[in-house]
Amino acid sequence: MRILATALLAGLPLVSLAGCAAMPGVPTAIEQPAPAPEPEPAEEDTSEPTPDTGLVACTPDQRSGMERTVRAQTEAFSDGDFEEAYAYASSSFQASVPLVAFEQIILGSYGPLVISADLRFGECLVASEGASGTIDARFSNNGTDVVGLRYVMVDETAGWRVDGASNLTIVGQGS
Repeated sequence: MRILATALLAGLPLVSLAGCAAMPGVPTAIEQPAPAPEPEPAEEDTSEPTPDTGLVACTPDQRSGMERTVRAQTEAFSDGDFEEAYAYASSSFQASVPLVAFEQIILGSYGPLVISADLRFGECLVASEGASGTIDARFSNNGTDVVGLRYVMVDETAGWRVDGASNLTIVGQGS
């Protein structure tokens, strides 16, 4: 018992006393509480989940502002004017990606944006506070492959600006 009291006063963990076995029928000096029973698992909900993403459909003004920005940036790409296209990027994007790197990113990963002839828009969503959102776009590559991407947009004093975009994905064939 003196060893147990000394260990407890010294703050030693009880694991160091694991060599002391309790004798059957003799109560131990320190009783450990029984572990709490695990709660019963809840029944699974088999209905379709409806996650609360905090996103709502764009208003007509928000949609037209985002579309105007993406169209203007795409036209600048088509003209080979990367400086003009860069002006449609958000201030946070411009602070982290210099113009030269922006041009390399576009030419290396988003080449179809530079040669696209047709642009169509899909789903447009904004965060409930209205300062950021997404808009889906589809580009027809001279009547062959149709590629799509989702733009991430932010509303700044100069209007909606591109803060990023998903990878291009082939979503169909043009006519």
